[in-house]
Amino acid sequence: MFEGPSGALGDPERSDYLFLFKEPGGQIAFFNLRKVKGIYKPKGPRGATEPVPALDELVDWFQHNPYLKTSEPEPASVGGAKGVQFDVVLPRSRPVNHKGICGGTGCLDVFKLSTGGSSEIFGFYRQYEKKEHYIILKDVKGVPVVIAYNDDKDVYEEFVPVAKQVLKSVEWTDN
Repeated sequence: MFEGPSGALGDPERSDYLFLFKEPGGQIAFFNLRKVKGIYKPKGPRGATEPVPALDELVDWFQHNPYLKTSEPEPASVGGAKGVQFDVVLPRSRPVNHKGICGGTGCLDVFKLSTGGSSEIFGFYRQYEKKEHYIILKDVKGVPVVIAYNDDKDVYEEFVPVAKQVLKSVEWTDN
């Protein structure tokens, strides 16, 4: 069952993000890029951010981030809104001294959220390189949106059909 956000991860009153969870660990996140507070600099000082780049540049940020491996972007559509999609992995080869807001070396901060927290990409679960899927939509009722999904365990491939089914049901409204 999916449920809405709560606590530090989300707040239904905020308009910059929404997390949906599936127990025991699957997650789908929606980010309103006009409201997100920034994007973390890959090699900047801990916690350093910059404005969220234009969407084409955001795809480049993921692809050229020295700490990430990404697949080639492919066309995507969610609820009629068009964009691109790709997979992201945080490999073991990143510098061991890198520490982000998310804590430790097993994650990489991506977006600074309105709560002051971060959204992040996590690295490993046991010996498994954890894969995350990103969809970047250019225009959802006039707003750029990023959707990310993953599973906290090494069952990502099992979660993909669940996430795709949820995304097929998305209808964008003006609210």
